[in-house]
Parts: sequence; C-alpha cells; structure tokens
Amino acid sequence: MFLQSILRWPWFLVVFTVAVLFSFSSPGWAGFLHSSAVEKEAVSGSRLDLEKKMIAARLEKMGVRRDGIEERLNRLTEPEIHRLAGALDGINAGGDDAPAKRAAGVGIAILIVLGAVAGFYLFYQSNK
Repeated sequence: MFLQSILRWPWFLVVFTVAVLFSFSSPGWAGFLHSSAVEKEAVSGSRLDLEKKMIAARLEKMGVRRDGIEERLNRLTEPEIHRLAGALDGINAGGDDAPAKRAAGVGIAILIVLGAVAGFYLFYQSNK
C-alpha cells in the first residue's frame, strides 16, 4: 500500500532517495566545498614553495650554484615562477637546441630533394 502510494508520486521518490543518499555520505566529501580566502592563500603559498623547489632542483641538476638559484628565484614574480615550473621539461641544459637543428636539417634535406627533382625535370625537358 505504502509502496504503491510512493510510486504514484515520483517527486517524493526522488526527494526520499536524495535524502537517504546524503544522510549516508562521508565527511570526506567536505573537501569539495569552497574554502576561505585564508585557506586559498595557504594553498597558493605552498604551491609557490613547491614550484620553487622544483625549479631549484632542476637548476642544480644543470650545474647552477645554490646561492645563484636563490638570488634568481627571489627576483621572479609568482606568475613567472608558475610559468617556469610548468615549462621545466622543455628547458635544456646549456641552451641545447637539438630540436631546432633537427628541423633545419629536415628543411635542408627537403630543399636538396626538390632541387634534384627540378634538375632532373629540366634535364629531361632539354633532351626532348
């Protein structure tokens, strides 16, 4: 009887289901709620510290002295540090420009092949 009356009112069934689901939800879901400005500032500060450590480790790996790293990082603004930390994988030690050399080599090879094809074509046309 009760089940039949619930099925007649689908909105009641939806509200009841949502209420049951939320009553058993975990407190861990509270992490998805918005945080205060103080918490956002703390997260931003910890992110900045982590990014500085990542940059410092990469620069030390490249051979830069520790005091030089600190001096350089202190001159950068927060957005610059964030951008640099995001681009760490593309930074090559010593300004290695292997990709640029590779692209130039491919371009020269294409020009040589096109020149050879044009030369054969002109040679073939002149012998007709």
